[in-house]
Amino acid sequence: MGWVFVAIACAAAVGLFRIARSGADNRRYLEAGKNEAPLELDHLSAALGRFVSDTRLIRISLESSVRTIGQFIKGDLEATNDDRDGFDQMLLGVTRNLADWLATVDQLDESDRQRISDGGGNPAVVRSTLELEGWAFERRNLRMRGAPPMDVRLKAIMDELHKVETALQQRARIYR
Repeated sequence: MGWVFVAIACAAAVGLFRIARSGADNRRYLEAGKNEAPLELDHLSAALGRFVSDTRLIRISLESSVRTIGQFIKGDLEATNDDRDGFDQMLLGVTRNLADWLATVDQLDESDRQRISDGGGNPAVVRSTLELEGWAFERRNLRMRGAPPMDVRLKAIMDELHKVETALQQRARIYR
């Protein structure tokens, strides 16, 4: 009967250890978070201003997904079938957000797309990553042969979205 108590105590200790580690990870994540400067949109058209706002929202929402994917790859998530379904839904949401963003880029005027590239942004990076994924982020592709893990691939997309965001916040320089 004593061994049952020891087994329960060990299970509780493992649970407490995981909670403590998760709390420490969450604290480091929050401390590492950056304070985003407000967007400067007054020099942009309403449509382009919405595009920049949407770009920032997608980039920030990807932070959570990148973190979750990294934990999943490392095996830090206890994955039940419900967790796996939620994980797959999260990946579907990431795919949908990025595909919608690319559709919006395609609808921009040529001058707006040129402004993005002049500022150093390149939406083609996002498009090529989605093409590499087969136009859908899926759990089976967390580690693709010849490519970095999915969290690293999504981090590269986040960096590119930040470049686009920055490129459009720069005011056009007019020389007189």
